[in-house]
Amino acid sequence: MKLASIVFLIITLAAYEISASEIVEHRPISYPYVASVERSERIKNSYEKIQAGMTPEQVKQLIGEPDQTRPMWDRNIFKAKQVGYFHWFIIQRKSDKGSQNDRGEKLVQVSYDLNWRVFRVDHWGFDERKR
Repeated sequence: MKLASIVFLIITLAAYEISASEIVEHRPISYPYVASVERSERIKNSYEKIQAGMTPEQVKQLIGEPDQTRPMWDRNIFKAKQVGYFHWFIIQRKSDKGSQNDRGEKLVQVSYDLNWRVFRVDHWGFDERKR
């Protein structure tokens, strides 16, 4: 049982290292990071207008340039394959390390399929009713 746990841990860490190295930062971010008031308001006030099927260019017209692009992998750790992409629009991040709570993140995440079409939009760290 211990061996299985160790193997799982090694594979998980290796997958994390691979995916972390594939993050593309569209502009330099220093921490702690807080977006400008204009950028923050644009993201918060427009992300709900993003619709399934939109292209990255259409999303960019609504909420601006993404801060990060990340690959999206399926959840099968033994036969992982890329299934899409994420664009992250960061409003606030205290640190680039730790859990979501440790990082104090406020952001919008746009999920694209392999054809770069939106299929999901998520946000966390802020209440859309208290923008």
